[in-house]
Amino acid sequence: MGLRRGSRPSQRDDTELNLMGSGVCRSVAVPLALIDSDSIFRGRILRDCMIGDLIIRNGIVVGFEPTENEVQGIVTPRLTEAHCHLDKCHTIDRLVVTGGSLLEAISAQEQDKIHWTAEDIRKRAERGLSELFDAGCRFVRTHVDCRLDPSQPSRMPLAWEILGELAQEWRNRLSLQRAALLPIDDCTDAISTRTLARRIAADKGALGAFILDQSVRSEGIATLVRVAGDIGVPLDFHVDESIGTALDGLCRIAEAVISFDYEGPVLCGHACSLMDVNGDNLKRRLDQVAAAGLSIVSLPASNLLLQSRGNGTPDRRGITRVKELMARGIPVSFGSDNVRDAFAPIGRHDPLHSLYLGILGAQLEQPLAQWISCITLNAQIGVEGSAPLLGGARADDLLFWPVPSASELLSIRPSPRSLVLERG
Repeated sequence: MGLRRGSRPSQRDDTELNLMGSGVCRSVAVPLALIDSDSIFRGRILRDCMIGDLIIRNGIVVGFEPTENEVQGIVTPRLTEAHCHLDKCHTIDRLVVTGGSLLEAISAQEQDKIHWTAEDIRKRAERGLSELFDAGCRFVRTHVDCRLDPSQPSRMPLAWEILGELAQEWRNRLSLQRAALLPIDDCTDAISTRTLARRIAADKGALGAFILDQSVRSEGIATLVRVAGDIGVPLDFHVDESIGTALDGLCRIAEAVISFDYEGPVLCGHACSLMDVNGDNLKRRLDQVAAAGLSIVSLPASNLLLQSRGNGTPDRRGITRVKELMARGIPVSFGSDNVRDAFAPIGRHDPLHSLYLGILGAQLEQPLAQWISCITLNAQIGVEGSAPLLGGARADDLLFWPVPSASELLSIRPSPRSLVLERG
């Protein structure tokens, strides 16, 4: 069997040195969505997985050979959390008013910031990081509420600094990246925006903004895209987080990316308003998003809760057009978003849980292993612009899940384990 009982994802310490060597992880299933059809993988295909023995040489995946043995578990890359809010998480128990709508939740969370001391932020964020590490994450992008002060444009909030310290402290367990979440109204001045972007680039972060129906959204988007392209910093937007209204932020982002020939990764979160678009208009928008090379991250926990919220039971789902985006070849991922705060009073930092909710919310069909790419390959493309397939991957960047199928993986939610190699 290719597992060590009770072992956690690799921290690359002395207990995992075998993963830098050579051997075989026997009788595993690998989702076809994570391998190249013309690759070194030569296993037995069963539905949307390939079954066989994973061959490791000098810590690198170099082959996959068929076996008739019973499947012992599923192998995937370590997971990517493309969208969370570690500055806000785990505040729900002290909030007096948690808010019913998106704007009410924003107001309630803003009032809570009087409690955001260094100790408070660190304690809550470390809890979130522990949850993410235990869930099997290798990369985490957290948004951080920011404001742009023209008199001190490179100044960042306390949460940014604390999360930067935690990124260093956790660097041997996972990679933590900060994304600045600015009001788009703050981003119309190119000089101060450029100064802020240089600070973010120096911190290896991402530049982003909240875009709804602000009158200056076009100017702000254009400034962000132009500055990000000049400095070389990734972009990440909260955009069109509403349904029942004619929002166009996603289109305006695509137009700016194409106009300024921006080549870095652009991840767009929410995009709920696509649900209000149909027919030829929807096709045009999807074509525009694809042409711009945008990626979409759907946030089912918060969007299912907050969108179309009123006094009665909602008759619309709040998520974006997941199936239509996927059919157009646009990378779609799922993220945890808000966890136990004003936006979502329940939840967990766990990409598998987000995928579980996404499958139900978007009614994604079987076979289920194909959707694991939404929390691995697609999510990594969204935050980093590219993602390697399993062929050639490092063994210590892979996880073993001790279940025989994707349905059990999503239903039972076992703890991930590092690979253990046998002599081959």
